[in-house]
Amino acid sequence: MSLIPSKEGNVIRFGHDIAITKAKRIAYLSEICEQEICKGFISSVNGHHYKTDRDDQINFIGQKDVLSDNPQIESLFWKTQDAGYVEITRAEFFTIYQEGFMHKDRLIRKFGTLRNSVNLASSKAEIESVVWDENGV
Repeated sequence: MSLIPSKEGNVIRFGHDIAITKAKRIAYLSEICEQEICKGFISSVNGHHYKTDRDDQINFIGQKDVLSDNPQIESLFWKTQDAGYVEITRAEFFTIYQEGFMHKDRLIRKFGTLRNSVNLASSKAEIESVVWDENGV
């Protein structure tokens, strides 16, 4: 970081504004990532929309543990965003669980790629050009 005097005699830390701009952009992208995770996903198993906010993620993990500990359970009811509670088999649950995990993992990896792009940027314009694109990175 270089120091340069301003006209007023104050010292300006060159590069400080870039660091702040980077931190703000990364925080913004992180918030979008969290929102996208919480929106949930459409399962290929039954076409239903499953929400994945923090409580939903905890419930998925808890149900997975119950099913793992109780192989005699053949089906269960699980809440969807579009159809309320629907009955699914244990095999369907495990596939839906995996889809939810992959949904979150894909978005976290996308955020990581964008964060790296921000960190590599050397100007405010480059930083601001890093955006969350719904169709990819």
